[in-house]
Amino acid sequence: MSALVKICGLTSPEAVEAAVEAGADAVGFVFADSVRRIAPASAAALVTELPPGVVRVAVMRHPSQEEVDEVMDHLQPEFLQTDAEDFERIRLNGPCRPLPVFRAGGARPDRLPALLLFEGPLSGSGKVADWSEARAIAAETRLILAGGLRLDNVAAAMRLSLIHI
Repeated sequence: MSALVKICGLTSPEAVEAAVEAGADAVGFVFADSVRRIAPASAAALVTELPPGVVRVAVMRHPSQEEVDEVMDHLQPEFLQTDAEDFERIRLNGPCRPLPVFRAGGARPDRLPALLLFEGPLSGSGKVADWSEARAIAAETRLILAGGLRLDNVAAAMRLSLIHI
């Protein structure tokens, strides 16, 4: 098992630099309603000096196709993170791959995608996801655990095999 560290909500060069220096594998930029929301052009300016191998993630929530296209044009992320059902109506251009979000207590399809992000019931709330539900999903597919992760509980999540790529 290897851990993937994705730090989201970055809005300044200092935050991006700190994430990279701390060893983040991925940096996320929020394009949904949030105090950490950033404009696509501003996010693009923040990634010009990213070292090779650090993945760019666009974090959205129920975006329109126009919003997706604008983010793709500016940031050129490797992943677009949004609710799983959003991918039924939007298309991704270029090499960007979907990172569907599933929430604790939400509906699950019969067949899970090869990679997903699992979090608590409300994005950005800082609430810990239902780890027993996450563990059941992680037995079926690759899972990125989100929601309420802190220094005092990340090691426990890794011991439960909830954080892996």
